[in-house]
Amino acid sequence: LIQLIKSGEIDLGFCSPPPVDDSSLEFIELFEYNVVLMTPLGHPLLSKNNPTIEDISQWPLILTGPESLTRQKVEQVLKASGSTSDVVLAMDDTESIKRYVETGMGVAVCSDFTLHQEDHDKLGVARLDHIFQSSIIGICTLKGKFLGRGVRNFINVMGEELRGYHADVKDW
Repeated sequence: LIQLIKSGEIDLGFCSPPPVDDSSLEFIELFEYNVVLMTPLGHPLLSKNNPTIEDISQWPLILTGPESLTRQKVEQVLKASGSTSDVVLAMDDTESIKRYVETGMGVAVCSDFTLHQEDHDKLGVARLDHIFQSSIIGICTLKGKFLGRGVRNFINVMGEELRGYHADVKDW
């Protein structure tokens, strides 16, 4: 997304903060999110209070694509722990990831903001705050680029609607 914004191909992106040393971009913080483990209902990992990365790596993993921040975090933690994993599927469509997890193809490490109320009856979820730090999502634009009224209005509306959003997974 950052490259598309910088090239002018897109006007804005919903993403993690760009590098702090990149003065060509503007970033408006919207909300904080956490990383969670998604499993099929009744999965053995759900019985652990704080599943470790070593516990998780014993199961087939379904992850987002290699460019995603969450995927990079998972790979860093796996490497630091000396663990290896069997990534059986990688895709950027979290709705598809959830459906593959639901069918028992593997477990997934994803962002909590991708969860919806209807997922409650289909997935097991465990917080991974003890492994991963929270992250930020915001709106990124190219500094100084003219943004039409429609784009500016969209940014304002999305900012009002999403600012401070936080997924509630404590009841899962």
